[in-house]
Amino acid sequence: LGRRATGPRTAIAARAQRYWLTDPRYAAGLIIIPLMAVLLWFTGGMAAEGGPGLGLLLVLGPITAWSLAYSISADIAYDHTAFHLHVVSGVRGVDDRWGRVLGLAGWGVPMILLVTTATVAAAGDWSLLAPMLGLALGLFGTTAGLSALVSARFVYPVPKPGDSPFKTPQGAAMRTMLVQGASLLVSLALAVPFLAPFVVWLVTGAAVWGWVTVALGFAWGAVALWLGVRLGARWYDRAQAETYQAVAAF
Repeated sequence: LGRRATGPRTAIAARAQRYWLTDPRYAAGLIIIPLMAVLLWFTGGMAAEGGPGLGLLLVLGPITAWSLAYSISADIAYDHTAFHLHVVSGVRGVDDRWGRVLGLAGWGVPMILLVTTATVAAAGDWSLLAPMLGLALGLFGTTAGLSALVSARFVYPVPKPGDSPFKTPQGAAMRTMLVQGASLLVSLALAVPFLAPFVVWLVTGAAVWGWVTVALGFAWGAVALWLGVRLGARWYDRAQAETYQAVAAF
């Protein structure tokens, strides 16, 4: 976007970022974030005295992180027949997977940091910032890694380019529900290493558990992201032609 690509990863990242600006199918997935913000704002503002109040907004950071990371779980399917460009040009799986992740992370991570910091400011307690950032960034890393694998391994029918983003392709409902339902469960399981100390922090209020959440969120999120990209790249390279045939047939 305004800069010359220095390799396949940066070229794919730039194209992925352009999709977020021009493709309504991607933009539609972002609608939940401002809607949740408004809902939580009004719910918190109307909460009775002694209730969570605007502290409800704190969940917006983790929700934003998960939503953004999961949004690339069908990116190959969204390419539709344009995916043949990757096939004929011999793009390596590792470049494709990292390019798409970086295309999201380039603006998604700053957005997560902004949303999380803003919600902590609204709650009025800066001691919440570290554990909330650890939770949000951990969710982004683990879910983005999962998406890098899922989008290469489990393609399913999605609205075609130019179709309404809310259109459900015929015959796709069951497979879509299975893939998305299983992905949700796996993403929750992947979050356990940093979610557990986060829960302990919530219960005990001990600051040390908040910092443990930060450390594990960063570390495990990075490891899960790397593993997801590697596994997704391996499958991409192994079944590139078959993946294109499946996507083109939708």
